[in-house]
Amino acid sequence: MIRDFFEGLLSKKWEEQIIKFATEEGRDEGAQGLPTDTTPKYSAGENKVRNRLATQYALIQATLAEKVQQSLPLVQQKKAEIENVSLTFTQRRSPDALSYVLAGTLETSRGTLADLAYQKHKTEGDYKRFKFDNKISVDPDLPSSKEKENIVWQALFLITLETVFNGYFWQQRLEGDNIAGLGFAFFLSFLNVVLAFVAGLCLAYKNIKDGGRAAWLGFGALMSVVILVIWKIIDYRMSNVGADEIAEIENILIAAYGLLFAGYAAWKGYRYQGAYPGYESAAAPYLKAVAALKEEQERLKKSIFNEAARDEEARLASERRLTDAITYLAKTKGDFESLREYYTASINHLNNIKNEAILVFRQTNVAIRAAALPCPTWFNEEIDRYAIENTVVDDALESIRKITEEVKETLAQIRETLRVELPQITELKSRFQAQSLTALIADTDQAGLAKFRGEIAEGIGNHGANRNSF
Repeated sequence: MIRDFFEGLLSKKWEEQIIKFATEEGRDEGAQGLPTDTTPKYSAGENKVRNRLATQYALIQATLAEKVQQSLPLVQQKKAEIENVSLTFTQRRSPDALSYVLAGTLETSRGTLADLAYQKHKTEGDYKRFKFDNKISVDPDLPSSKEKENIVWQALFLITLETVFNGYFWQQRLEGDNIAGLGFAFFLSFLNVVLAFVAGLCLAYKNIKDGGRAAWLGFGALMSVVILVIWKIIDYRMSNVGADEIAEIENILIAAYGLLFAGYAAWKGYRYQGAYPGYESAAAPYLKAVAALKEEQERLKKSIFNEAARDEEARLASERRLTDAITYLAKTKGDFESLREYYTASINHLNNIKNEAILVFRQTNVAIRAAALPCPTWFNEEIDRYAIENTVVDDALESIRKITEEVKETLAQIRETLRVELPQITELKSRFQAQSLTALIADTDQAGLAKFRGEIAEGIGNHGANRNSF
């Protein structure tokens, strides 16, 4: 892009125009016998050519200065950023300070962990006693609140579905209108499903200590009532409808889907509280306390990791930013060197055009003037050239060189610091996550247990004091 811009200043078209202009000026002055040794150096015509060339030379110089000035603020901005990175790094938290912060984080959570451990021990007794009494070795699966909600909705669906079926068989068989038939059908369905569901709830208690016989009796009694209700309804229907073949088939269907729905409702009732009724109420507080304790422990572990990771990332970020700065400065240096290269090529090209244009002016002038009018002696002098030297780019490159050296020196110091401190931070993170946190958990667990035992002892003492007061 820069190359194209410089080449645009000295395009082929412009070069042709300046040569044409030099030819015309040389012809005009030669026809007048000018210049002579008595006229000022240089002649008006040659000065016109030189002025056009000088204008282009000044434009190239201005373009060079403009391009450098556009980039220098970015270089200065990068320098300020580098200084800020260096300052921030010097203000970093030391590994010892990090260790102090991590220890404070754990100590701050000591009370919370002790309280959670106390809740765990407080609720553990009922939970373990229930498991021991009922010989439960593995925690059974418990239906979730969503599953319980689904069971209730399924029971309502069964009642609705059975109401539709019963209504079909009953609304035309009873005295009264269709509403009476549907009402009787709903009552039958509700009684059938609800009694069977409750029977299933009763049956679940067979797994509980000393509850087997009562559970089976309750289940058998309720299911007997269900079957009796179905049988009595069929008997009532037969007495009203008559024992024809169609009625017999309908009665069989009523009994079949009634028992089917009752069986399904009983199964859902059995599953509603899980395999061990009462386990959820005994286990829920303990499991909740264990989950809360584990969550707090994981939070602490994550907090330690994040705290140490922030220190690691801050150090590595400083290294990355300085590395990026070196890359940026190297690219900018390359851009400036290319700029100087294109500038030098442009001045050389302009000098070639200048030499050609003035030679054309003089040769045309000599060719057209009268032989009796000799050309001035300075026509034979060597044509001067424009100076290529320009300190703008060199000064910018020197500035970049100094900044780059400073960055490299700072980066070397940071990398040496990282070589020492990163392993220390890694060791702190591992030690606090493993040893320190584990020790804190053990201490707070004992503190929670001691608090629970103290409450038990206090309760026993108060009970004894109350007995003695009588």
